[in-house]
Amino acid sequence: MRIIKKCKIEYSCGIKQEKNLISHVEFDNVIKPKQKRIAELNQKGFKKTASILKSEILKTYGDEWFTNKSPLYKSIKTGWLNLPKQQGGSKPCIINYI
Repeated sequence: MRIIKKCKIEYSCGIKQEKNLISHVEFDNVIKPKQKRIAELNQKGFKKTASILKSEILKTYGDEWFTNKSPLYKSIKTGWLNLPKQQGGSKPCIINYI
């Protein structure tokens, strides 16, 4: 399964989002190589081919996702999104499965 769970996220500032939870292994083995290839194709001027690859990622994983090794995933259990200070630091975060 490409998408593990669909999640509703509410940040302490009041912003709400829906994102898909995916496997970090899937990110490393599928998404990351495709993103690298997309960048190469765009750089070489093959924008149509790059767009096709980008739409494959979108169809498979959705527009918004996070992995099961991310700080956002860890906040499911703790209720705190722990980021480096320069990215906002630690803040309350509520994540529910949809």
